[in-house]
Amino acid sequence: FGEAGGDLQPRSDETPVPTKKTKFIVGSLYPILPGRLSWVASDPANVVNLIAKHPNSHFFTNNFYKRYTPFCADFGPVNISMVVRFCDFLTTKLADHRLTHTHLVFYASATPEAVANVVVLLGAYLCIQRGMSTEDALKPFAKVPPSIMRGFRDATYTTPSYWLSIHDVLLGIRSAYDAGWFTVEGFDLDEYDLWDQNLSGYVHEVCPKLIALKGPADRNGRCPPGEFLDLFKQKGVTAVIRIEEPEEETYDPIVFVSQGIHHYDLAFDDCSIPSNRKVTEFLDICDRERGMVAVHCASGLGATGVLAAVWMMRNMRWSGRAAMGWLRVVRPGSVLGAQQHYLDATTSVIWNGNVPGEGANEEVLRMAQCLDAGNSSSQIKQNVSAAQIQRTVTAARSATFTNNGGSHGSVIAASVASMVLGG
Repeated sequence: FGEAGGDLQPRSDETPVPTKKTKFIVGSLYPILPGRLSWVASDPANVVNLIAKHPNSHFFTNNFYKRYTPFCADFGPVNISMVVRFCDFLTTKLADHRLTHTHLVFYASATPEAVANVVVLLGAYLCIQRGMSTEDALKPFAKVPPSIMRGFRDATYTTPSYWLSIHDVLLGIRSAYDAGWFTVEGFDLDEYDLWDQNLSGYVHEVCPKLIALKGPADRNGRCPPGEFLDLFKQKGVTAVIRIEEPEEETYDPIVFVSQGIHHYDLAFDDCSIPSNRKVTEFLDICDRERGMVAVHCASGLGATGVLAAVWMMRNMRWSGRAAMGWLRVVRPGSVLGAQQHYLDATTSVIWNGNVPGEGANEEVLRMAQCLDAGNSSSQIKQNVSAAQIQRTVTAARSATFTNNGGSHGSVIAASVASMVLGG
């Protein structure tokens, strides 16, 4: 890294950034819990030298910070499964009676992408397991260059006009934890990992009210809608909201309606900004339904992500950045392009029930279009659609998971064949 300046690019986040130069040195130990736990970013070849240099310290690592499968040019943050695993791993390591009086050093790769995800994991541990505020949790990382602390881009190939800072990600994690949406001890890793697969429908319980999923279909290699009925019954889903253009109708709603699940069509362009009317309609449906609501667009990332974030902002009083921070961890890839600017700006909207403040959406839309000039929603949609296929193939090559879904295994096999062969 060498010398890192202050702001290297125009920024849109609110995280304080040093204006004077700071130096982050690869191979130097940085205290996380003074006297007990430190962290070092190091080239793998140098770890042996570090161990020899600090013979009274216990060096250890894991690969959780590496386990992010990108859609496009995105590189994190790592998902909630990795956050929970890391918190449990680090808690167990610190509690090991054999290491009670030993200084521990967590070592990891020194690439900028790795450092960003390590800071997320260590910061999340400090917030969740040590009860620190997000600001205090980031103090040990004061020398990490601003170009890394600015965080993460969206899951597209377009030139990023918005960065979700590491502080935003930690704020989202801490907010969800404080709301009781997850615990380290009670989180169902097996269920999360099973459904966190494009070929399983890429399904996530993003909050106690909403389940987000990739759009079901009776064609094109997507999971048929009937594959989700058992899960929806288990989770108490009483409604499904489909956010796709009318000409893209992908399944017959009777599959859900015949099982007593209400079905709503809320059409607007997948990767665009919703109108005030669509926002109100979505929130009204959520209020009206007594059970959970399953939401999907084509990819389950753009329109689904932005409306899920709006629900959190309206009902939990979260900022747009906190909502996006949580969504990117619980459902990687969520919220695309101009939608990021929209949610950030919508933080200041004054609500009249479920109606956004008069005129706010038009102003935000103009701003977002200006900031994201050249990155059209159709471009983004094409990027993400192609990227999901590649992400599926990559994940299928690098990992396996247990199938507990009966006929689901044959559907997955058929889906892989269909997508790889261009079906």
